Amino acid sequence: MIRSITTTLITAFSLFSVAQAVDPEILGVKDVRKARFQRLYSDASENTAPRSPSLIEKKVEHSKIDILLQTKIESMFGVETKVFEKELMGQKIIGYLRLHQYRGINQFWKSPDGLDISMEWELVIDWPVAGRKYYYSTTMVDLSRTMSTEKNIVILDTKMTLGMGQGWNPPEVEGLQGAAMRKFFRGAMRWILGKGIESTFRFWGKKVNEALAAKLGPVLPPVNGEQQEFKVETVEHSKDQVVATMSPLHLNLKKLLANQLPADIRDRVTVKNVVTAQESTTLFIELKLLAAPGGLAVTAGNGELTVTWENVTEATGYNLYYSTSPWMAPSEKVANVTSPYTLGGLTNGTVYYISTTSLDQFGESAFSPTANGTPAE
Repeated sequence: MIRSITTTLITAFSLFSVAQAVDPEILGVKDVRKARFQRLYSDASENTAPRSPSLIEKKVEHSKIDILLQTKIESMFGVETKVFEKELMGQKIIGYLRLHQYRGINQFWKSPDGLDISMEWELVIDWPVAGRKYYYSTTMVDLSRTMSTEKNIVILDTKMTLGMGQGWNPPEVEGLQGAAMRKFFRGAMRWILGKGIESTFRFWGKKVNEALAAKLGPVLPPVNGEQQEFKVETVEHSKDQVVATMSPLHLNLKKLLANQLPADIRDRVTVKNVVTAQESTTLFIELKLLAAPGGLAVTAGNGELTVTWENVTEATGYNLYYSTSPWMAPSEKVANVTSPYTLGGLTNGTVYYISTTSLDQFGESAFSPTANGTPAE
C-alpha cells in the first residue's frame, strides 16, 4: 500500500523539489532580492548562519490510491482459496476465503497517525452432514505509523479486525445424530474462532509477504539481523469478532524514493513525516538546499577588487554579485566564476559590497554573507 501511495507522489515530488531549489526569477528582481537579504541578514557583516532546509509537503488524494489498491487486493484475494482444514471427532471441516467487496481507505478514519482499509469477505465452510455454508464478514485493517528516531524510517503497526456477520452460528441438525452433531459443531466453532481464524490471518500475511518481497524487499531493512516479514503476533477472539496484531514493519522511505531521485541530490533528502487525513495522505520531505560559499574575503587594488571564498563540495560553479548598496539592490551579476576572481572596471574610493552564490544542476544557493572593499590607487 505504501508503495502505491509513494508511486503516485514520485513525479510530482521530483518536479516540486526542483522548483524549490531553482530561483532565477527571484535573483532577477531587485526588490525581492533586497527583501531576501533583509530577511536572511539582520546584520549582513556578522550573520553567517546557513540557510535553513526546505520542507516540501506533497498531498495525495486517497481516491487516486483506492483504484490501484482495489486492483491489487482483488488480484491477490479474488479467488476462493482454502485457508484451514481440521478433523474433529472423526469429522472434517474445511474453510475457504474469497474477497467479496473492497470498500476503500479511511471509511472509519480516527487519527492523523493512522490509516484504515475496509473489505468484505465470503467465508465458506464445508461442514460434515450440513454441507457447504456461506458466511459474510468484514475486515478492518488499521495501520498506525510512528517515525523512528533513525532517519527516513517509518514503523507501521497493523491490527486486523475480522467481524462476523449474520448467520455466524453452527448449522442446525435434526434427527438421531442431532445431539452428537450439535456438540461437534460447538467444538468446531470454538476451534474456528481460535486456530481456524488465526490460519486465515496467516493466509493474509503470506500473501502480503509475497507482495512485499516482490515490490518492497530492498526498502525493508533487516531488524535485529533478520529479514522482515508480516507475521501474526497475537489473536484475540470473542463471539463475533477476532482481532489479530501483526508484527511491525520498518520501512525506509528514502530508499523507496531513491530510484526516482537524481543521484546528486539523494544525500540531501530526508523523509521527515507521513500524516493522514480522511481523504488524503501528506508526505513531508526535507530537501537540504545547496550551501552558500563561506569565508568571503576582498582585497583592494587599483580600480579592482580580488574576491576569494571557500568552495562548496557539491557546487559546480559560482555567481558573484556586487553593488554600492549594502542591501545589494540594485546589483550586478557576474556568472560562472571561480575563486579567486578579480572584479575590474571599478571606481576608486567607492565602497563595493559583494556576495556570492553556489550553483549546481538544480539551481542556485542563497547568498553568502556580504564582504566589502574599496578600490584605490
